[in-house]
Amino acid sequence: NESIAPVARTMASTLPALVVDERVEDDTEPWDDENPNGTHYDLYRLEPAATDSFHIDMESSDVDSYLILFDPAGEWIRQNDDRSSLTLDARIEATLAPACCIVMATTADAGEVGDYAIEVTLP
Repeated sequence: NESIAPVARTMASTLPALVVDERVEDDTEPWDDENPNGTHYDLYRLEPAATDSFHIDMESSDVDSYLILFDPAGEWIRQNDDRSSLTLDARIEATLAPACCIVMATTADAGEVGDYAIEVTLP
């Protein structure tokens, strides 16, 4: 998952938007797009209005949550599997500039499917 440049160049503006303090509920399904490692994923865009620090959280009781953040060109910025040793939920903490970033909500293990929630908050 080092680059999703082709996706970023062609469809970033059409991805569902993540808005600060609005929880999005979704799911990974067998027919979702698949990474080379066999994990299914959904993509979202995040367009901060100003440079600020953000928490991006993915929570699930069905799957081992995994988040990946890409810059506007589709290049990898950072990723997180488990936000602590006590949970399988994921959190990315990042300071982002006002540009479209792409958030990949996926799973840690190939073939995992199930419900999840994703939310962007200010720390």
